Parts: sequence; structure tokens; C-alpha cells
Amino acid sequence: MRSNGRKRTDPDPVSPAQRVCRRGQYDADLADQIAPCAPDLIVLAGWMHILSPAFLNRFPHKVINLHPALPGAFPGVDAIQRAYAAYQRGAINQTGIMVHYVIPEVDAGAVIAQAPVIFRPGEPLDEFERRMHLSEHDLIVRATGIALGVISQ
Repeated sequence: MRSNGRKRTDPDPVSPAQRVCRRGQYDADLADQIAPCAPDLIVLAGWMHILSPAFLNRFPHKVINLHPALPGAFPGVDAIQRAYAAYQRGAINQTGIMVHYVIPEVDAGAVIAQAPVIFRPGEPLDEFERRMHLSEHDLIVRATGIALGVISQ
């Protein structure tokens, strides 16, 4: 649905199949823009777009992503909030962050680096999010160095 500037919404005229086609074209166009730079590495941090093979095939093993969860846990959006809710239910006592190579499957690529983040009893979500982001700042730098081969694991 899309807003037309008033309170009501109109159905989005783009079908799911068209969205996929447009996404692939967007990704191909983006790759065309980046390719002349010949990047050694493409770092995604806060990039909330699932890159398709139209992009990834142009930069094999050169795209990495920061994700606020440990491997296999809470893939996709709202990972911090979902982990916090799981902790509140007593299902987990820690979560973490990872940097991984990007593949078409969401947050499923080979892990470059990861770090646990322990929950603190009584900690509100906003404070937990702040600590997660602080951990991300350190890990993204270390993982980028590892991916570039300038830092050993």
C-alpha cells in the first residue's frame, strides 16, 4: 500500500513479480555504478536492502554485512528487538553481533567475526540497543581488516 497524501491508501500498482524484476534491475544498475571503482571490499552497515545475484555476482566474496545477531539467530530485520523479546521470555541469556559475507540468503553467509553481547537484568531496550551498537562499531572495523587480509583472526 502507498499513501497518496491523504489518510486513505491505494494499492501499490507494482506486483510482487515486478518488484523482484525491479530489484534485480536496481541491483544491476548499482553494480554498474560501483564496478568502475574496482572495490577491494563493499561493507554494508545499516543497509536494509537484500542484494540479489545481479549485484553479488559482480563482486564475488567482496561484500560483507554487519548484523546484530549471532549466526543462525534472528536473521533479517528487527534482530535486536526480537533478541530482547526472547530474553524477556527467558528463551536466551545472550545474543551478539556478526559480520558475514553476503549471499542471496539473508544473514546466512560465512561469518568473518562475531562477538557475544550479554543481557543485563532490568536493562531497558534502549540501553541494550546502545550497547549493541557500541559493540558493532568495534566489530565492523576488526572484520573489515580480516576480510581485507590486514588483520589476522
